Amino acid sequence: VLKGLGGKPMKSEPCLYMWHDSRGNLTMLCSTHVDDFKITGEQSTVEKVIKGLEIQVGKLKQETTEFEHCGIKHRQLSNKDVVIHQNHYVDQLKAIPMSKEWNLEALCTPADSASYMSLLGGVAWVVNTRTDIAIFVGALQRVAKSPKYVDIKRLNTVLRFLKRHPIETTFKKLTGPLKLVAISDSAFKRQDESPLACRGSLLALSTDAPNQPGGDIHVIDYQSKKQKRVTRSTYGAEIHGLADTMEAARTIACAFTELYTGTKTFDQLAKLEDNGNYYYPIDACLDAKSVFDSIIAADLKTPSEASLVNILGQMREHMACRRIRTLYWIDTRDMLADGLNKGAISRKPLMQALVQGIWRVIHPPVSYTHLRAHETREDRGGRGGVGKKKGGGG
Repeated sequence: VLKGLGGKPMKSEPCLYMWHDSRGNLTMLCSTHVDDFKITGEQSTVEKVIKGLEIQVGKLKQETTEFEHCGIKHRQLSNKDVVIHQNHYVDQLKAIPMSKEWNLEALCTPADSASYMSLLGGVAWVVNTRTDIAIFVGALQRVAKSPKYVDIKRLNTVLRFLKRHPIETTFKKLTGPLKLVAISDSAFKRQDESPLACRGSLLALSTDAPNQPGGDIHVIDYQSKKQKRVTRSTYGAEIHGLADTMEAARTIACAFTELYTGTKTFDQLAKLEDNGNYYYPIDACLDAKSVFDSIIAADLKTPSEASLVNILGQMREHMACRRIRTLYWIDTRDMLADGLNKGAISRKPLMQALVQGIWRVIHPPVSYTHLRAHETREDRGGRGGVGKKKGGGG
């Protein structure tokens, strides 16, 4: 029905339908989840599509400006900022009653395990809007098959934190040139007996200030996961984490390209990627100086772990092809994604990014932008070399 009304599903996200006018301008978006739609767009297009839907399926229940969709409260402010939250859902969650007779290191009984799984599922649903608890939920999920009573205590602690610190995620009305910022951070220390360390990544739409990775941001996607591969060093963990972050960033960059330039075939998207011709450029950020230095080096040098040379070469090709426009080294104190792979750090930077829509980079970053292969020596200002490195751009 949506296709018949002019909607075209996005290649990278088939549940998101797009409408463009005869000049190729985006006029409406509609996300679909079973029979729940969320729509934004020009009023004339919205009314036309809704009327066509009602002819096909009958009268629709409509809510605008303030509503609940898929368990998430939405509210559009007068300045066009959008606020979402799940505080009402958190209020309904109840902690598991603790007994003084419990041996915290003992395995839970089947009944207590069932209670643990039930509450854990509820808390995990809140990760939709609360990046700050993702690392804790992941740790609790990894012991879900055989939880101990200490895990119930920890789960109750996470729930108590949510109740004591309710927040609303703000999506500002961004203006001016924009970019996608891909922030990657990895931990080398593992959390359990497996050989896989944790990584965190955060992808956001951001204002495009010169030589500055931070600014006003829309948090679009975030991951708090184990590494896909066994790593033997911090260097290995960081470069693998950056590679995985770029996979997600490229998918989102292609999605925005489809939104603003019209639907594409997979072949067309692949050709756009060959030269980094995304609608929004991608800037990547990490706080591992050794990885940053090896990516921007004039010549490819095999790392101490020789097997990492392919991943290193891939990141250098991303720079050369402009899939990564600018690579930033940022101070660890300004890293935003470390809250997604470390529990023993402050949650304030992540919560600020959610509540205020701001990522503050206080300490001067170091940036590197690769020169395009087709640029002449005159385009480079008469200088040789493969790129430009700038420090103190904060």
